[in-house]
Amino acid sequence: LAVVLVLVVLQIFFQNNATPERVFSKTYYKRDLTEQKMFSTESFLLEGGTKSMVIDIQAPIDNDWFYADFSLIEEATGTEHEFSKEIEYYHGVEGGESWSEGGTHGEAFLSKIPEGRYHINIYPQFSFNAEYFAIDVYHNEPIYSNFFITLLILALYPIYYFVRKHYKEVKRWSDSDYSPYASEE
Repeated sequence: LAVVLVLVVLQIFFQNNATPERVFSKTYYKRDLTEQKMFSTESFLLEGGTKSMVIDIQAPIDNDWFYADFSLIEEATGTEHEFSKEIEYYHGVEGGESWSEGGTHGEAFLSKIPEGRYHINIYPQFSFNAEYFAIDVYHNEPIYSNFFITLLILALYPIYYFVRKHYKEVKRWSDSDYSPYASEE
């Protein structure tokens, strides 16, 4: 219990000290694609050591989709971090009930991105109706997954302990006429 309490306090401390910083923001239009069929962002600087980052992609689609492959490139070393994102938003009415599926934005989380100067190569695939998309890049974004994974791992030991203790007690009482545990004999 003390370990879990320390874990929670540390998580709250680090999450409150992680202030996301927007390092890049721009809108790209389908009409600007030429022979190369890709966009390359301007360079941006990531400072403060190895941190997480979030790329937020917005595409104003309606009953449509947008897809892009992304490559985050560290300019000094050429190290690439590749990912893709598909955004879909569909809605309508069926049988008198309205429905919707998806949304007009998506996020890509990248962890352990070292400081340095970066740019992103974007290889978009526009549907017939999609005309543009926008991206915002945030550095030092808090990510809660480590906390929940650690909490789950810490919870496994007490569960194992109590299940094992119960089975040992059942076995200990198994030959007794006064066993508090139900017997099938």
